[in-house]
Amino acid sequence: MSGAFWYLIRTSMLNRLRRQAFRLRTPRYALTFALGLVYFWFFFLRNGRSGAMSADGALVMLSMMGAVVLLYLAWSWVFGTDTTALAFSRAEVAMLFPAPVSRRGLILYKLARSQLGILISVLIWSIVLNRAGEPVANVMRGVGLWVALSTLSLHRLGIGLWRAGATDLGRSGARRSLPAMVVFLAAIGAVAWTVWSHWNWVSGAGDERDALRALMSILDLPPASFVFYPVQVAFAPVVLREAGPWAIALLQALLLLALHVWWVLGSDAAFEEAAAEASEKQAKRLEQMRTRRSGGAVVQVKSVRRTIPLASTGLPAVAILWKNALWMLRTNQLRGLMIPPVLLLGATLAFARDDAKFGAIFAVVSGAFIALLLLFGPATMRNDLRSDLLHLPMLKTLPIPGRDVVLAQVMSGSLLLALSQVLLVGVAYLSLTIAPGDSPLPPQLLVAGAIGAPGFLVALNAANFTLHNGAALLYPGWVKLGEHGPGGIEATGQMMLTGVATLLGLALLLVLPALGGAVGYFVAGSDLGTGVLVGLVAATALLAAETWFMIAGLGRAFEKVEPTQVG
Repeated sequence: MSGAFWYLIRTSMLNRLRRQAFRLRTPRYALTFALGLVYFWFFFLRNGRSGAMSADGALVMLSMMGAVVLLYLAWSWVFGTDTTALAFSRAEVAMLFPAPVSRRGLILYKLARSQLGILISVLIWSIVLNRAGEPVANVMRGVGLWVALSTLSLHRLGIGLWRAGATDLGRSGARRSLPAMVVFLAAIGAVAWTVWSHWNWVSGAGDERDALRALMSILDLPPASFVFYPVQVAFAPVVLREAGPWAIALLQALLLLALHVWWVLGSDAAFEEAAAEASEKQAKRLEQMRTRRSGGAVVQVKSVRRTIPLASTGLPAVAILWKNALWMLRTNQLRGLMIPPVLLLGATLAFARDDAKFGAIFAVVSGAFIALLLLFGPATMRNDLRSDLLHLPMLKTLPIPGRDVVLAQVMSGSLLLALSQVLLVGVAYLSLTIAPGDSPLPPQLLVAGAIGAPGFLVALNAANFTLHNGAALLYPGWVKLGEHGPGGIEATGQMMLTGVATLLGLALLLVLPALGGAVGYFVAGSDLGTGVLVGLVAATALLAAETWFMIAGLGRAFEKVEPTQVG
């Protein structure tokens, strides 16, 4: 069957490339593909080439890679990871599952197919990291990237199969998973103990850069170094440049890769359930994408384990808010929104009260997270019209005015995103007030910002989500509908086009509130706190009024749109 599998992989890849090439004949895809190429060149290729990385720089880079990857894997072990790499199409299920092929053969087939995405990632990162202009070094880096990314992909897949086996086998699975969980907890404890016992190196650092170097030095000490060793083995061929050390590191990385292959192939007992669940999810996603053309809707079986109570009576639009909030809860995106403020709050309470330097750092980090959520939050939180337009026939049967539908859809995402940002504002305020010494900002300014920021953030996020929902409603062909869609360079160009358009629209919307806020600040008098608070209230009121008029207009557009127009 190896020849048949290779034929299937080769043919599928060629057909996919041919289909994407034919799609470029459409002006929309051609334009977004060109924009994607411009984006790639502008950010990764136009700066020219610089010198090769030094030995000290390679060690620092290796330590940072180890820390980032270890945190990512720790998250996957605790909260789980997806097993979509094992998803089979309906044709594959119909043709391959009844065939005389072992489960291990199916796993090998899916692992071979996943290599296409890994090789594309290796090619992209090789181009991005190509700064030395040395062909041999670039080949060494590419081989190292392939080994590292393959190992990381297999580890994620092994985590998914392990968790599936532990869930499906009940007590027996729990007993089987106990050694792995003990090892994981011991690793986390080793890292925490090493950092805690040498924390005086970080607290005694002169500035943030010295503190980062001290932290990297602590992670190189045992027993934390034992935990980071496998990750450093996997990524060492990526940063090493001398032929001798690189060859030794490559052999060690290949051995680690072979151990992961053995681990995944040995998990075939949980393969059937995990593959069936992943295949079912993939089939539902494809069916949802096709509803734009067929005009139908997909009704999914909802989980009863994670729900939010809903009263039997009340405003109909609240049901839309309930549905979209439940979607955030079941997709774990709500948990993702709450993690940054919770972690920063813990760090603030632990370190900011003893050192003013950490208070300022945590305040700046909180502000950076607020800005990132504002820019990228609407692109990832699609629990609004960008998903529900796939079910437009069902949505239009609801006895709700179009204005209320659009309002509920906009507030579904903006309220939750604003909640995370308001918590970050509270963390920033706390970090600056509990830190010893004088605050870098006047106290009256901090109080005014803490009082006026929540309302302004709600209005700002509502305006931002209104623009994103309006783009999906008025120009559905230019916006990705649903959580999943086609990838590639043209998808990057499409996201860049819609992102720039919405940012320009948001900037135009902020002109009048900015003027109103400035007028309110000067009218309020000479008191700084009162002026800032009055300015924020005036800006919030004007921005909310603009958003309301946009929602009313989009409501009329929603009432006129037909299912055949969304496709």
